[in-house]
Amino acid sequence: MLAARCVRQVPFPGGAVGAAIIGIVRFNEPRDWPRVICIALIVIGIVGLKLLHREPVSPVAGATDSPAATADRVAASTQQDVVR
Repeated sequence: MLAARCVRQVPFPGGAVGAAIIGIVRFNEPRDWPRVICIALIVIGIVGLKLLHREPVSPVAGATDSPAATADRVAASTQQDVVR
């Protein structure tokens, strides 16, 4: 309960897993095996999702450009239109 309240009030880089670990270590919350297994499953799931993530393939040419590259391309085409 206390850890959940802290996460809402203070920016916390560890998220739910970090809050649970701090609760166990600092506030002497129970260290029973179901809790530890659940924390481990969350970590394994996050790592798995990061490893399986692929960048989407865009069917539009130039759609993967950065916003700066897109802005440069638009500015160049606008200048060409003015010259014509």
